Amino acid sequence: TDIAPGNGLCETAAGNGVCTLRAAIQEANAGGGPHSITLPAGTFTLTLAGTGENNSATGDLDIMTSLSVIGAGRASTVIDGNGADRVFHIVTGSLSLNALTVRNGRRDGPGTDATVVGGAVHAEGGALGLYDVAVRDNFAALDGGAIYTIDRVISIVNSVIENNSAGSRGGAIALYSNNGGYGIGQLTVQDSILKGNSAPYGGAIYCARGTVNATRSRVQSNIASGGAASGGGLHGYQCVSTITQSTFDQNRATVKGGAFSFTSSNASIINSTLSGNGTGNMDRLGGSGGAVYATSSTVALHNATVANNIANTGPAIYTEVVSTFQLANSIIADNLGSRSFPSEIYGGLSSSGHNLIKLYQSTYNGSSDTGNATDIIGQDPLLGPLSDNGSVTPTHALLPGSPAIDTGDPTGCKV
Repeated sequence: TDIAPGNGLCETAAGNGVCTLRAAIQEANAGGGPHSITLPAGTFTLTLAGTGENNSATGDLDIMTSLSVIGAGRASTVIDGNGADRVFHIVTGSLSLNALTVRNGRRDGPGTDATVVGGAVHAEGGALGLYDVAVRDNFAALDGGAIYTIDRVISIVNSVIENNSAGSRGGAIALYSNNGGYGIGQLTVQDSILKGNSAPYGGAIYCARGTVNATRSRVQSNIASGGAASGGGLHGYQCVSTITQSTFDQNRATVKGGAFSFTSSNASIINSTLSGNGTGNMDRLGGSGGAVYATSSTVALHNATVANNIANTGPAIYTEVVSTFQLANSIIADNLGSRSFPSEIYGGLSSSGHNLIKLYQSTYNGSSDTGNATDIIGQDPLLGPLSDNGSVTPTHALLPGSPAIDTGDPTGCKV
C-alpha cells in the first residue's frame, strides 16, 4: 500500500521508490482527478487479501476518482485478482481500462449475500469503460461473473469477455436499473466478443430494467444452465435491447431461449445472425425457443438469418402471453423442432413481408399462410455454413440458386 496517500509520491515505504498498482490507485484517489496510470508489460497480481473496506488497503482495488489504467496490450499487461477478491470496485468516479487483461477475480460467499457480485468489476458508483481489454476467468457467487452494475453506464469496445461465471444471473455481465423504468443502467457492446460465459439466467448478459445495445459483436458458446435456466446469450426482464450487425451462435439454455429470453421486454434484432443455438440437451427433447423465447414482450427481427437452432418447441422462435413478434426481410430455416410440432416458429407472428420461412405452421389454425403474400414458405434458402463472408461477424451466405436471392425489400433495409 502507499505509505502516505495524498502526498504526491507513490511509494510503499518512505524513500524506497517502489510504486505498486495498489499504491498508485491510493495516491490517485487521495489526489482528486482525473488521473491515469500507465502499466508496462507484465503481470500485476493482487496479494493483499481482505474484504469490507473501500480504501484499496486490502482485497479489491477501490476506485474513488476518475481513473484511466493503460496497459501495453491485452496480451502483455495482466491484472490478476489471484482468486482472493474481485479486481476493481468503483466506489465513486469512473474507471477506464485500456489495452490490458483482467483475470482471476473472485467474489465468493453465500448466494443470499448481495455483495458477492462482480467477479472482475463492481461498477457501483460510476461508469466503466473497457477498450481493447480481455476480461476472463472471473467468478461471482451471485450476479455478474465479470461485471455488475446498478444504474450505471458500461461501455465495451474491441474487447473479449470470456470464461466468466456467476451463481445466479449474468455469467459475463449483470445490468440493473432500480428506478422502475428503462434506460438508467446502460450497456453498450461494440466490436467485441462474449464467449464461454455461464450462469443460470443470462449465460452472457442479464439485463433488468436497463438498456442493451450490441453492434458488430459476436456472442458465442455461452450457457444458461439449471432447473429453470433461460437466455444463453441474453436474458432480458423489462429490458430494451437493440442488436445490430451481430452474431449469436452456439449459445444454449436448459429451458428457454438458447440465444435470447425476453420477459416484459422490447427487442430489435437487425442485420444479425442467430445460428446453432438451442435449448435442453440440444437433442430436440427439451426446452422452447431455440434462438428466441419471448413472453409479454415485443420483438422485431429485420434483415436477420435464424438458422440451425434446435428446441423441442419453436426451434427458431417461441412466443407466448400477449407477445408481438414482427418479422421482415428475414430467413428462418433449418431449425429443428420436435416431430410432434416441427414448425420453426411457435406462437404469434406479424409478418411485414419478404421473409423466407422453410417450415411454418400456424400455432392457431395449422395454416402455412403468414398473411403476407410476399413471404416465401416451404422452400430451402440454400444457406452456406456459418463462416466469414466479408462481414464483421460470421454469417450464412446464400448459395447459387437460392430462392432468397433478390427477393428482399430494399426499402425495408435497416442500417
